[in-house]
Amino acid sequence: MLISTLALAADPEDDISRPFAARPDDPAFLKSVSVLREIVAEARSLGFSESPLFDEKPLKSIFYPSLGFSVRLKEFQLRWFEMVGQPRRPDGSIYIQEDGLLLRMFDFNPPVKPQGKPFVPNLLKEEALKKCQGFLALLTKGTDMHLNENEFEFVQHMNHANRSAPYQRAYWRAHFQRVSRTGIPVMGDMVSVWLDERFGLILYQNECHSQVSIPDDEKPSVSAETASKEAVIFAQRVKDESPLVKSFFGRFTLEINPAATVLMICQPTDLLTCSNIYAFKRESKAVLVWLVQFKLTDPNKKMAPTFLQIFIDAVTGKFVGGDI
Repeated sequence: MLISTLALAADPEDDISRPFAARPDDPAFLKSVSVLREIVAEARSLGFSESPLFDEKPLKSIFYPSLGFSVRLKEFQLRWFEMVGQPRRPDGSIYIQEDGLLLRMFDFNPPVKPQGKPFVPNLLKEEALKKCQGFLALLTKGTDMHLNENEFEFVQHMNHANRSAPYQRAYWRAHFQRVSRTGIPVMGDMVSVWLDERFGLILYQNECHSQVSIPDDEKPSVSAETASKEAVIFAQRVKDESPLVKSFFGRFTLEINPAATVLMICQPTDLLTCSNIYAFKRESKAVLVWLVQFKLTDPNKKMAPTFLQIFIDAVTGKFVGGDI
């Protein structure tokens, strides 16, 4: 049974998603419609030949009280129309904060005819990146996020089971790292933009789920060298005692000399020290840390697939957690 948006006051522990009837005055719905119109307008202004058309009345609306985010989300599933106006299956969706303040994800799956030869980009890399940046600016306006380009590539999807036409689709994909105003990376905060050369934006994903506040003080009081020495002590300790570290690196040997020491902004966590890794805690307030990475190798000197990461508070010099 559908429930109204007035009944969406969820308990903090509620993690059951459910459908609801989207009201015309719902802030998330209004923002979604506004964003869709802006995406289409941006695609046209950037010269895409087949900018998508959407039915602005969602086919289905789903409320997510908890998906591991710090905010509750609403999803609106949309019907896409061909240029001639013929309806197709629901091919679009948009995820947005319940209050309508921030878009979390836009996902559009245009039809693509598989072919026997690889897709070849028509845009130059610089042109494609500029268009990705155009959509990025559109969908992050009004936020305090600073984003730097982290990775940009032309992606070719393949289906090897389809021997006659294995090349399924291709698109440009850009990842943007969230940084502070002075350029310090915010750990885990990333925004992705996928671009189809005919339709424009086909996926936008805001992975800045925590929306952590940037610390006011971005100048470390502790040197990288001091932090690295302190990190060695805790790396050895968690290698011997941490359930998580032992489960990942049980047969590996810790290399004492750090592989890298970089300045980051992240949330302190007890992931490496808690007794139950399924109930670890993460502080809501982010701090400036020296993130110290350690390599681990097996008896054959083969390196482990990931690093052991230790967080040392760059202001106080204290151990504030880590990750793998």
